[in-house]
Amino acid sequence: MLDISKLLNQIDIKESSVAADFGAGSGHFVIELAKRVGGEGKVYAIDVLKPALESIKGMANLHKVFNIETIWSDLEKTSGLPEKSCDLIIMSNLLFQVEVDNWENIFKDAKNVLRSDGKLLIVDWKKNSLANPSPNNYQASLENVKNRTENYFSLDKELDAGDNHWAILLSHSNI
Repeated sequence: MLDISKLLNQIDIKESSVAADFGAGSGHFVIELAKRVGGEGKVYAIDVLKPALESIKGMANLHKVFNIETIWSDLEKTSGLPEKSCDLIIMSNLLFQVEVDNWENIFKDAKNVLRSDGKLLIVDWKKNSLANPSPNNYQASLENVKNRTENYFSLDKELDAGDNHWAILLSHSNI
């Protein structure tokens, strides 16, 4: 449904980078990121669901990637990551699950965690996608997210995320 490799090919991910997946869920981004940043890099998988983090640990062993650290955290409060520790943060299918009033906390934390040249990749469901799990209560539209991130990040570009998702790449802003 979402070609993660194709999506990540559209952004510059350097070996030895430090990345974080906010709301890592099943870990599909985490595994691909871990391969791309290599043994000198690191990927933080952050989720509020402990079973999801256990699943990521199992997938990491299966794929023989050992540069992943799982963190159990409620992203609406904090990621638990140190300030300026990441080159890239990914939020995939996260915002549609969070009350819009709590987005600001997540964006503030992401800005704090990103290095000054860091990037934020946001991916979410297209409202009209037949696969969208919450089309009747949907607030994570591309325009809404753009508007709510403009105080923290600047838009680099919109990315091709297929038929069911939209994606944007944002830069750390000095606002």
